[in-house]
Amino acid sequence: MTRILPEVLHSWSTQALEKTGLPQQDAAQITGYLVDVDLRGIKSHGTRQLRRYVGEFLQKQVNPRPAQRIVRETDNSIRYDGDGGAGYLVATLAADRACEKAQDVGLALASTCHHGHVGSAGIYARAALTHGLISCGMAGGRAWQA
Repeated sequence: MTRILPEVLHSWSTQALEKTGLPQQDAAQITGYLVDVDLRGIKSHGTRQLRRYVGEFLQKQVNPRPAQRIVRETDNSIRYDGDGGAGYLVATLAADRACEKAQDVGLALASTCHHGHVGSAGIYARAALTHGLISCGMAGGRAWQA
């Protein structure tokens, strides 16, 4: 087994995603999640997904420069459209905004549509913990294509 330091893996993985057309900030964000998931021992949803993601970006199955937008918003809910981009990006927006709303009104819901894979659901559950909240999350879809 070859041991790779997390910082080296993060740097290399970020560069790989940038080569597909992702902005550096988005590539680093996604890579941060992938490396963190690897460090947690969840091999199925960590950097092993890079091969898949790089292929999807290069084949134009996933939009490397999405313009996420709010589809609908109420005082305790929000729905984002991911514009065909990586699910990580829009799911992070949705989770963060749901946490803000929950702190304001006590309970909130966020949903997303039109995007690629969101990765490990634990990413978003841990985001709620940083706000002192609990969360329940799920992911699913039906034959979405760019």
